[in-house]
This record gives sequence, C-alpha cells and structure tokens, in this order.
Amino acid sequence: MGERNSVRGPDLLASDAERERAVGRLRRAAAEGRLTLEELDERSERAYAARTHAQLGALLADLPGGALPVAAPPRPPAAPVDPGGIGRQPFTYVFPLDVEPGTAMEAALRTIAPALARDGYELVARAERRLEFDYSFRPRWTLAVAVLVPIPGVVALTVKEQDRVTVDFEPAPDGGTRLVVNGRASRRVRRAFAQLGG
Repeated sequence: MGERNSVRGPDLLASDAERERAVGRLRRAAAEGRLTLEELDERSERAYAARTHAQLGALLADLPGGALPVAAPPRPPAAPVDPGGIGRQPFTYVFPLDVEPGTAMEAALRTIAPALARDGYELVARAERRLEFDYSFRPRWTLAVAVLVPIPGVVALTVKEQDRVTVDFEPAPDGGTRLVVNGRASRRVRRAFAQLGG
C-alpha cells in the first residue's frame, strides 16, 4: 500500500480539539492532586505543541484513563441535494466549514454576495454572524392585469414581492463553522447553493 495508508493509530496527527481534550484531562488531574501546578504547566505546554496522538498519549499515560482514544477519521458530510421543483421554492442547506465564522463570512462577502447580486439580490442586512439578501420582483399576474384592464393595471404594476435568503455562520463544536443557508429562491439559485457542498 502507499505511504498514506501506512499511517495508523498513534502516528496520526493530533487535531486542535484533541489537544484541548488532553489539556482538559491534565487540568482535572491537577485539580485531583495528581499533578503539581508546575507539572500541569509543563505538560500543557507540551500538549499544545504535540503533533501526533503518540505525543499526546505520552503526556496522559500515567494518569487514570491513560491515553486519548484514537478517533476514527470523520466521514465527509453528504452534500445538500437540490429539492427540485420549478418556480420559487423554500430551501435550507447546511454546510460544515473548516474555518472560523469570521473567516467564513469574509469569504462569503467575496464570493456569495457578488454571485447573488448578479442574480438581482441585494445585501440588506449584515450582523455579526448573519447576512440577509432580498430579491424584489413583479409577479407575473400584474402584467396580465395591466394588459387586460389598462387603467387599474397601472396600479397593479406597482405591486412587488420579495424573496429573502439568509446566510448564518454558526460556530461548530470542532472550531469550524456551520453555514446555514435558508430562504426562498428560484431553482437556479437553489442549485447554485447546493453545488457549494459538492
């Protein structure tokens, strides 16, 4: 097999979440009187610098419970599926991202916002962890009324409807971002969002 498949168990690289878990165990051990404050500081420093499970395990081996269990590699989440349907339909898509919410929002402002603007959406609200886009349009029935009944039809032409799409950047437990896109949009816009996860 290739070199990629030969990496197993303790040779796996440790994640930030695993380092934090190890430091949490060290703190509990110090609170129980098993480690001095000096040992806690020294081992915590080494835990944050650890690259592999073996290095983390060595810091916990003499404590109750021993080394951290080797986590199975996470399965990639399934990409959202376009629900189909013609016309403007409600939708919700959820995407896991490996970056912090602030970084994810900056990327969305560079990529998603211009793409929605090209489709006629306007950014109407921006909060710490949310973007809101509105799309205003004239319903088709107003054109029929304007043609069939000209004088009242002029008033009908002033009627507008709105679709709203919200993009939320929720902190994920693993330190990344849970991106939630939700709203009502045309199939073309829904399909574009579904392809983000593909």
